[in-house]
Amino acid sequence: MEKFIIIVFLLLSQVGYSQVYLSSNSQHRNSEFKTEEGFSVFAPKKSIQLKTVKSVLGLQIGIAEPILGLSYERLFSSKLAAEVAIGLICVSIGPKVYFSPVRPEKVNFYVGVIGGAGYFSEGSYGYLPIGISRLWKNYIMLSFDVGPHTGNVYSDGEFGPGARFKVGKAF
Repeated sequence: MEKFIIIVFLLLSQVGYSQVYLSSNSQHRNSEFKTEEGFSVFAPKKSIQLKTVKSVLGLQIGIAEPILGLSYERLFSSKLAAEVAIGLICVSIGPKVYFSPVRPEKVNFYVGVIGGAGYFSEGSYGYLPIGISRLWKNYIMLSFDVGPHTGNVYSDGEFGPGARFKVGKAF
């Protein structure tokens, strides 16, 4: 089990620190316009400046603790984030790595390692979320993840299924 955790940690650190150059402006894409004489003219499209998302505050519900709670996610870079959740009689914290930069109108896949303590898990627990999220133009983020969960009452310390659904406001 220790080797698995070390491999997951190394994988997450490599993905999180890799740099990918993606332009948020659309200056390299051109639009075709017609002049009065009928000649084609190519000009750059107007670029839309989008604000950078640094934090997401939201609510979550699921079968992984916290079952119902308030979550806060802080993005340290376009791909690396940390999440803290406080729920009914529990708390959790852990890193998340996005496979593509978090931007409005884009679907993002992510993985993470969440640890915490709670009443329903009878102490500490671990959760390895594999998820998908979407950030809308109005900066509302919807996320859903599933993955192995350990330490809950029903599985006696063995791995069992976990899932969460989150809705939050990015700022």
